Amino acid sequence: MIVHRLEARDIAVRLGGRTVLRDVSVRLGSGALVGVVGPNGSGKTTLVRALAGLQPLAAGRVVLDGRPLPRWDRRARAARIAYLPQRAAVEWPIRVDRAVALGRIPHTTAWRWPTPADEGAIDAAIDQANVGHLRLRTCTTLSGGERARVMLARVLAVDAPILLADEPVAALDPRHQIAIMEILHAAAAEGRSVVAVLHDLTLAARFCDRIVVMVDGGILADGPPDTALSGELVQAAFGVTAIEGTHRGRRYVLPWSIADSDGREFPTLPLTHGD
Repeated sequence: MIVHRLEARDIAVRLGGRTVLRDVSVRLGSGALVGVVGPNGSGKTTLVRALAGLQPLAAGRVVLDGRPLPRWDRRARAARIAYLPQRAAVEWPIRVDRAVALGRIPHTTAWRWPTPADEGAIDAAIDQANVGHLRLRTCTTLSGGERARVMLARVLAVDAPILLADEPVAALDPRHQIAIMEILHAAAAEGRSVVAVLHDLTLAARFCDRIVVMVDGGILADGPPDTALSGELVQAAFGVTAIEGTHRGRRYVLPWSIADSDGREFPTLPLTHGD
């Protein structure tokens, strides 16, 4: 896979008269899963949309392979940057394999039959997302977790070197959350640059190679999970204490209690019998 570089340079975004991103710079390389975390309203979704070229900028620029995104042809850009929005879904009764095939649109022209390369990319994406058994099902008959994997398969079918996913595990049960994170981690291991907006710090610490912590429209930390999700930074970003440890060689971070600015935990309600 050809390596492509995506970079935000001192970008700012204003929405509704309010600055939601300010002086944000981030560089994405290949072969890494980057988790973007932060409290609600910190600018995570706006950053990912800006990196995808879907969010107008008030300042700065986003650059792909040394060229500002607006100077890229839309089809060429879409073939290089695949974007999975929040709560992505297909709301009409289309078959799963045909929904996944929509990911090949950046590589096709109107009224052209899929090429062997298209078919191969579709089959590979279905295998990667582990939805082969759903191939002939209708999307509207699937569970939430099944639909999430199908939508991820559609993005994987683009076969783009850069994959941006906004809250890909939101509202999923633990089994499906882990399954989605394993798929994203495998995509990065194949050489893609993968970015995922996450709220679950435990999943972020376990699966991500790098963590970008956002607060109030800026970047508080950017580095490996061991440093970016240290107890001190978790408290500074989220106002909570966290339990840290390792299991089978993997680090975990478990948010535990609300804390004040000095790190003192607020008292929790006592558990009563039957709770």
